[in-house]
Amino acid sequence: MLESLQKLVPLLVGLSVVPKLLFSLALVLLTAFLLAVIWTSPPATTTTASNNLWPQEKTFNALRRLIDRTSVTNRRVLALILEAGRGGIYAGDLAKQVAITRDEVVYRTKELASLDLIEIVELTDKNYRIGENVRELLGPSDKRVLEALLQSEEEPRVNQPSSSLPSSKQLVAEIVGPSTVVVGKRAIYRAEFEGDLEFEWHYTQPVKLTDRNVFVELGYPGQTETLTLRVKSRDGRTYSTSKMITAVASP
Repeated sequence: MLESLQKLVPLLVGLSVVPKLLFSLALVLLTAFLLAVIWTSPPATTTTASNNLWPQEKTFNALRRLIDRTSVTNRRVLALILEAGRGGIYAGDLAKQVAITRDEVVYRTKELASLDLIEIVELTDKNYRIGENVRELLGPSDKRVLEALLQSEEEPRVNQPSSSLPSSKQLVAEIVGPSTVVVGKRAIYRAEFEGDLEFEWHYTQPVKLTDRNVFVELGYPGQTETLTLRVKSRDGRTYSTSKMITAVASP
């Protein structure tokens, strides 16, 4: 480019007055056009998707959407941690009350902590408390509001045909697996339910199905996908549950 300019300058110097004026006018018009384009261009706007979840969007609706996607067992864990108050609840006690192993408590609470729903305090044992950001968002009525959110989602969403069906035992299914996936690595998700039920997975990305297990792999940081599990009983009742999965960069 510099060489081209060096060759252009002598040519301009050798031009007569009229070509010089025309060239100068062309430069002025070009500059004015560029300035007009820059001036009238709309400012870049950053839009946030309306379906963002907590903690990316720290609003009540985002928190509600996240709890809506949380598994039944994890909601039970959250409810017990909430009931324990600011003193928290220890891993061993939590395992007994939820009727799961301590290792599963550690796994589930680690997932909840990664979503900024709870805090983990290392005392004589792992102690779990509702996250400070959640308390700040909900204010003085934090316990009552969060309790209502958890209870509103505690009942399984069962779709029944118009004919009368026995409902003595409600259908419950759960997707067990992490809410985040490292880019380029596969994560395994397991379908958990009781009884002899038909089931199927629904997912927007290609997945590898292995009985009740499904392997998920995402392509870039920030990518979010929803994994849905649907089960059906022999009497026609159905139940579905979903899990939001977010891709994160490799540490």
